[in-house]
Amino acid sequence: MAFIAGPADTDQPSVNSAYGPPCAYTAMPLAGTPVISPNVGISGAPLTFYHASGPPSVVIGTPLSPPGACVPGVRTIIPQMNTTVHVNGKLVGVTGDYTNIAGSSTGGPRMILGAGLHPTVILNTKNYIPPSGP
Repeated sequence: MAFIAGPADTDQPSVNSAYGPPCAYTAMPLAGTPVISPNVGISGAPLTFYHASGPPSVVIGTPLSPPGACVPGVRTIIPQMNTTVHVNGKLVGVTGDYTNIAGSSTGGPRMILGAGLHPTVILNTKNYIPPSGP
């Protein structure tokens, strides 16, 4: 099951050693500036979502072996769970998708975890198991 990723959902920590000094990047909320749909709404409010080319906020690294300065990690969303649902021509980022630190081969993948922004909207229904009971 996958839910539309929201600003409070976090990704996992990672270590980047592909460029510059080795740096640890902590798990961080997506934050940043998600897309606000001009014509798709949920519960009377415009749909807010992230997509592959609409990055979450940057993450700041901590050097693992001083001296050194870490390059701020610009995250991008890598579709994993949702590869088919688009809104306004943009693939919607969901929990279970990944983020990666741009320009880094070792800065991810960082799975997106959390309750999602709209917990009643379920994507990836091919793996959905409905609740039992009346």
